[in-house]
Amino acid sequence: DATGATGTTGSTGATGTTGSTGATGATGATGETGATGPTGPTGPRGATGEEGDTGPRGATGSTGPTGSFATGQTLFFVSGATGAVPLGLGDSLSFNSDTLDIIVTPGSAIVTIELTTIPTGSTGATGATGATGTTGATGTTGATGATGATGKLEQREQQEQREQQVKQEQPDQPDQQEQPEQRE
Repeated sequence: DATGATGTTGSTGATGTTGSTGATGATGATGETGATGPTGPTGPRGATGEEGDTGPRGATGSTGPTGSFATGQTLFFVSGATGAVPLGLGDSLSFNSDTLDIIVTPGSAIVTIELTTIPTGSTGATGATGATGTTGATGTTGATGATGATGKLEQREQQEQREQQVKQEQPDQPDQQEQPEQRE
């Protein structure tokens, strides 16, 4: 049997309900890097670091031109109890005194000032007597003095010894007995 011709397409039917979401697909390739953004504001200043070592001394510079002074130009000031005076080029500085010996010698203006006579004031009143100090240590014993003259007792003993010698030399004479002293 032969198939007949296809009929005309009918009208589209109503949309059916949405099906469930399918699984996430694979990540795509990384895109190109975008342009650099503008520079941000400057951050706060950091803490100061430690001071470094001193560098080596530099070479000595060339000598500058010689200076000059005009006559009368102030060089320095001399000040005293009654004021100050400028001392200029060509001025003299004098030291005068009725009580001091002032000697000036050549060689960088050496000035020697000596007080040769020291004035002395009148003697002050005598102060009160201080407290008596402690007794000092006993000194060493001095040398023995010369022997003094013989006393009467020793003379009597010497007399008795002489009498004994005389008796020994003259044994034939009878001994004289000492008479006891008579008391009144």
